Amino acid sequence: MRRNRRSKVKRKERNIQRNKHNPYKVRTPKQSFNRQRQQEITIDAGRNFALFTHPDEVIDLIHELDKYKTKPAFLKRIFIDLSNIKSIDIGAINVLLAKINEISKLKRLHISGNMPIHSECHNLFEESGFLEYMVDLSGKKFAKKSDSFILSIGSDKTLNEKIGRSIEKSMGYLTGEEKSYPPVYSIVQEMCSNSIEWANQSDSKSKNWLLGIQFDKKDDEPIVNFALTDIGFGIIKTINRKLGTKFKESIGNISDLEILIRTFDKIYGSKSKEPNRNNGMPLIKKRFEKGYISELRVVTNKVFYDFSNNEQSKVLNRNFPGTYYSWSINSKCIEKWDQK
Repeated sequence: MRRNRRSKVKRKERNIQRNKHNPYKVRTPKQSFNRQRQQEITIDAGRNFALFTHPDEVIDLIHELDKYKTKPAFLKRIFIDLSNIKSIDIGAINVLLAKINEISKLKRLHISGNMPIHSECHNLFEESGFLEYMVDLSGKKFAKKSDSFILSIGSDKTLNEKIGRSIEKSMGYLTGEEKSYPPVYSIVQEMCSNSIEWANQSDSKSKNWLLGIQFDKKDDEPIVNFALTDIGFGIIKTINRKLGTKFKESIGNISDLEILIRTFDKIYGSKSKEPNRNNGMPLIKKRFEKGYISELRVVTNKVFYDFSNNEQSKVLNRNFPGTYYSWSINSKCIEKWDQK
C-alpha cells in the first residue's frame, strides 16, 4: 500500500511537470462557443426555391439537410431559413416536407423554420398544407388555411383508402361528382409501391413518399395538379443495366436523360429482379400518351424529363436523391377515359 501511494505521488508529479504545472484542461471561451454553436445550425434556402425553374438550388438544400442524417454529437436543432425566397413552387415544398419527415424518423432532431417574407411565396407556402404537419412555438397545430392542397405522407404501406378518397375529392372539383379515376389511382399505386419496395431492399427506416393534390384553374377551366415525392435512390440507380450495356452507353455518350427515356420504354429491368417490377413506368407513359393525364414531368437523380416538351428536358448539375413526379388532369382527360 505504501509503494502504491508513493507511485501515485510520483505519477502526479510527473504529470504536473509534463503539463507545465497545470494538471487540468480548462475549456477556453472559444471552445465553449463552438460547442454551443454545434447545438443549432441554420440552413439558408436562398432566393429561388422552385424545383422546375431552379432545380439545382433546391437540390443543394436537400443535400445540406442530408449531411445531418447521421447526427453529430452535440447537434440538437436545425433551423431552415425561408425568409429570403422570391420564387417558390409546390414541387420544392413537397420535397422539403418529405426530407424533413425522413430525417425526423431517423434522428431525434428538432427541425424548425420561418416563412417567406415575399407575399406571393408566403401565401403559396401557407396554403400548401405544409404547416399542417408542423406545430407553432407553443406546440399547437396550425389551422388549415385552404382546401387547395391535400398532402399525405406514406411509410411502409400505401394507405389505399386515403389515396382513393383524395382522388375522388379531386374528381368532385372537376366534374361536381366525387368518383374514382383509375388512371391516376393505378400510377400512384405503382409509384408508392416502388418507393416502399426499395426502402425494404435497403433495410432503411426512411420509407416515405408524399402525395400532394392542388386544385387550380387554367384558362378559366378547373384543373387538378398532382405531385408525388419519393425520397430514396432515384429511378436510374434502381434499374438493372448489365456491364456490357453500361460500356456501350459510355462509348456512345448516352446521357442520363436518354437512359431515363429508355426506362419508360421498358428497355431495362429492375435491380430487384422481381418479375413484376418496372412495369409501372411504361404504364405511366401510356396513360400520358392516351391523354388520361397531362403535363407529366419527372425529376430523378441528375435528370429533369418533361414529357410534354422534350426541349425543356435536361441533365442537372446536382443529383436529386429520389424521384419527383408531377402531372395534371382536366375535363378533357376524363372525357378520353370515359370514351376509351
